[in-house]
Amino acid sequence: MARILVVDDHPLNRNLLKTILGYANHEVVEAGDGADALVLVRSQPFDLIISDILMPTMDGVAFVQAIRANPLLAHINVIFYTATYRLLDAHKMAESCGVLRVIPKPCEPEIIIKTVNECLGITASQLPRLEAPPSVPSGSSLPTYSSDLHHFNARVTTIVAQGTELVGQGGPIERATGALAGTLGKLERMALRLSAILEASMDLDLERDPLALVTLFCRQIRGLVTSRFAVLGIGEDPEAPLLHLKVYGLPKELWDPFPDHPEFFRCLMRERKAQHAMGPAWEPAQWGLPAGHPACRSLLAIPVSSPRCTYGWVYLADRIGAEAFSEEDEKLASTLASHFAVAYENLRLMEDLEAQIRGRIHAEEAGLRLNEIVESSPDAILSVGLDRRITNWSKGAEYLFGFSKAEAMGEPLAMLAPPEFLEQQATAIDTLLRGTRLSAYETVRLRKNGTPVQVSIQMITVQDTAHRVIGFSGILRDIGERRTMEGALLKTAAQLQNVFNNVDVAIWSYDVKGNQMLEISPACESIYGLPPQAFFEHPRLMFEAVYAEDQPLLAREMEELLKGFPTLVEHRILRPDGSQRWVLTKANAQKDSSGEVIRIDGAVSDITESRRAKERMVQQERLAALGTLVGTVAHDIRNPLMVMTTAAEQLAGEIPDNDRYHHLLDMLGRASLRITALVNDLLDYGRPRPLLLGSVIDRALLQEAIEACEAAAAKGNVRVELQVAGDAPRLILDPNRMHQVLRNILENAIQQSPPKAVVRIASSFQEGAWTCTVADEGSGIAGEDLPRIFDPFFSNRPGGTGLGLAIAHRIVQQHAGELFAANRSSGGALFTIKLPTPSASFP
Repeated sequence: MARILVVDDHPLNRNLLKTILGYANHEVVEAGDGADALVLVRSQPFDLIISDILMPTMDGVAFVQAIRANPLLAHINVIFYTATYRLLDAHKMAESCGVLRVIPKPCEPEIIIKTVNECLGITASQLPRLEAPPSVPSGSSLPTYSSDLHHFNARVTTIVAQGTELVGQGGPIERATGALAGTLGKLERMALRLSAILEASMDLDLERDPLALVTLFCRQIRGLVTSRFAVLGIGEDPEAPLLHLKVYGLPKELWDPFPDHPEFFRCLMRERKAQHAMGPAWEPAQWGLPAGHPACRSLLAIPVSSPRCTYGWVYLADRIGAEAFSEEDEKLASTLASHFAVAYENLRLMEDLEAQIRGRIHAEEAGLRLNEIVESSPDAILSVGLDRRITNWSKGAEYLFGFSKAEAMGEPLAMLAPPEFLEQQATAIDTLLRGTRLSAYETVRLRKNGTPVQVSIQMITVQDTAHRVIGFSGILRDIGERRTMEGALLKTAAQLQNVFNNVDVAIWSYDVKGNQMLEISPACESIYGLPPQAFFEHPRLMFEAVYAEDQPLLAREMEELLKGFPTLVEHRILRPDGSQRWVLTKANAQKDSSGEVIRIDGAVSDITESRRAKERMVQQERLAALGTLVGTVAHDIRNPLMVMTTAAEQLAGEIPDNDRYHHLLDMLGRASLRITALVNDLLDYGRPRPLLLGSVIDRALLQEAIEACEAAAAKGNVRVELQVAGDAPRLILDPNRMHQVLRNILENAIQQSPPKAVVRIASSFQEGAWTCTVADEGSGIAGEDLPRIFDPFFSNRPGGTGLGLAIAHRIVQQHAGELFAANRSSGGALFTIKLPTPSASFP
């Protein structure tokens, strides 16, 4: 049969027509809006269009006008399908756009099929046989009484027509019956509108979703009043932004984002009175409507109000089928708006009630959970009324204090406090009553058996719904065990701190990223000669103190350390006083979660003495063997040497002085004396003589050594300065042997000093030892020579035997002392002698 396009924004209406027309063998295509239908018509052929009038985006009138404006589509017949109460307006709109037929909603299937066939030009003989015509679905929304009213009106009209035939034209009965017929038609339209309002009200009452309720009302009021546009704004505070905005017939983007209430509509909400506008001079901007709002012939604005409150506004624009909105339209819209306001208000009240119920349920559940927490907590949780008597007592309280719940309930809180703490407890409660927050505090409470227990207390006020204080709640925690642990930890920490402060190892921790020293023990001062504060102020001072020749070694170890490998290395450091110390550095790298080294922890111990002791032991073993050899050789050389010396002296006495051989004998004698001195040195080194101890004053000892070197100093144009500490005790030593040591060191210092230089010799008493230093202004000692400076037969001085410093070192060791050699930071060499005080014993 025919191909028919059904256009309606209600799926129920489309399904009804599809069922009826499908029964008549017509092919049906559906569209939910005029805009969608226009796209279909332009792309597909149709024999007939059945269209609703009021639709969201493009209404039926605009849709038909668009079709008629297209020559290729203008021939298609259109039927308007609209609500019964709109029939009068629908016929006017149909005539205005060339639509010849209008079908009311609802309508009998036979009438729908008959109207469609008439438009398609199908005769009765061409129709298929209908054994059981389709019925209107049971979901029809109009009440039965409106259909009865329609049939009643038809019967009255028939009676009036019959009376007119009897009376004839122009009689009073005919005029009366005509007026009656008109009144009955008007009554029927009003009844249908009333039925629609009742139906709409029922739908509003059944809706439980606020957004769906707003959408339903906006669609209903537009359909009942038959306007082209409808906009609903909800928000009961005129000065606040809108809560809901619904738009029909206009692009929604026109009102996005949600605006505040336009000023006109604020006044409308305050006055709660409908407003009209019409005529060509009327502009939407006058009412505060957004820019781009299309011009309209007429507008009706209604406040959305219940007896209790105004919730918003709705405006309808462009009355379809009339130039302006009538008084009846206003009443109809106001009635429906009032009913919507009540439904919206009831829905909000219902939501508030449900929220209160949910809140009460949640509060009860929370109370149950809280009670479970209270009962399961190991802490004592209790409540106290304003009379300061116990009103709640947890199981934790029973365990902590020994009172059962029955024993504690109703008893004064004071029973838990020792007498000396009652005032403290009263002060805490008074503080809470003044509204001041009370921090947790530690105190003492009493158990049932009278034993005290140390507790931590946190108290708060308990308030009713009116925020009035009705009592107090407290949590009491046993801190006795914690106090015991804290005491043990403090004791352990004190012990560790004591070890940290007194250990002779410099323990340190260095922050790699922050380049700062985190910790360093006081032992650093005895090792490096610098206080801990110096390392905090200059974190890299520890690395800068490394002896220059050992810095490459330590740099390699640091590279390995930053890779995460531990290090253990022996190296030298240079102290601010110029002295050199051997240290053992052990360090470990600490990494973060990503594997990056963030901290280095280490320990530095002074191994100078142990290293020297080891060196002395090795050297003594080596020198003992050498001494034995040297003593044997020197003994064997001494006897022939004495013979040679004696023989040379005798020959020199017998030969005249002017004899040419006398000069040769003189040379032989001097050489013999030098060899004799060397042999004596060898014997002196190889077979040390025992010390002849005596009491000496250090100034006299030093002055004698200086006087012995005056000739050498004058020859080199070098000045010798002496500085002796006052009130010096007497020294117990071998004066001749120590004179030999001092003279040897002084002569070396004078020989190494340039002309006009100063050699300074000084003595002092500190830390139970006598210290003597000899400093010159020469070129110093080469780094590679320092370790060998006291080795026998080692000398860089022309004509030197290499035994002078070795013998001096041996003599100082015989005095249980030490002899050091180092380079001064300002240039030159520094020799240091350290001897024990007279209270010490010598070997």
